[in-house]
Amino acid sequence: MNSKNLNITTIGAGNLASHLTMALLGHGHTIDCVFSRNIHKATTLSRKCNAFAVSQIADLPLNSDIYFICISDDAIEEVAKKLPLVRGLIVHTSGSQPMDVLSGFSKRGVFYPLQSFSESREADFSHIPICIESSTEDDLQLLLKLAGTMSSDVRQINSLQRKHIHLAAVFACNFSNYMYSIANDILKADGISFDILNPLILECASKALDLNPREAQTGPAKRNDQNIIQHHLELLNNLPDYREIYEILSRQIKDNFHTKT
Repeated sequence: MNSKNLNITTIGAGNLASHLTMALLGHGHTIDCVFSRNIHKATTLSRKCNAFAVSQIADLPLNSDIYFICISDDAIEEVAKKLPLVRGLIVHTSGSQPMDVLSGFSKRGVFYPLQSFSESREADFSHIPICIESSTEDDLQLLLKLAGTMSSDVRQINSLQRKHIHLAAVFACNFSNYMYSIANDILKADGISFDILNPLILECASKALDLNPREAQTGPAKRNDQNIIQHHLELLNNLPDYREIYEILSRQIKDNFHTKT
């Protein structure tokens, strides 16, 4: 199978499915079909890539080269069990699910782009790490070559390693973004725009990349400045959930820096 021009079926029509499908199309591959239980979503995506749309698994084409399963992690195994006996390679795009959820297929693998995808933002795959795993050497090489046409950062990663990467990504992306949401709530309550934090957020991210997160850590908890910490906690008296988060994180930072340095 030549990685230069593949026929692809996309199973799913959400954010990841949409961005990945269009990226594959942009690199010269043919999209045969888009599946979604929501036929409107399937149709919307299929029209962008000149494919046909289906909402029933039984209607999937049988002769695509690769079938990308781009659905919620919890649904992958269930959907995989319902797939017809297709001829192509079946891959999922999950960070948390092992490759063996596709154990019903001899040709199986994982194609996991380590990025957060949103409908309203364009995705540039050229620098997105893509984690690859496969059940056979031939399919592994195919996926490595395919990923290599899209990204400059392609890595062979096994299922256990990928779980740890996904866990780390939740801390680095999902949890940190929730901290931004809390910061926005605190500022909004006093009529202050969130954009006042933009330079600070950019500088913190830059330092974490240029140095390392431990060296980049600053703040009252690292300094063990109890006066400021107590003052902040008082300001959060009417926001008990946020106060609890502040206490937990401050304690973790203080303990980490004052017992391990």
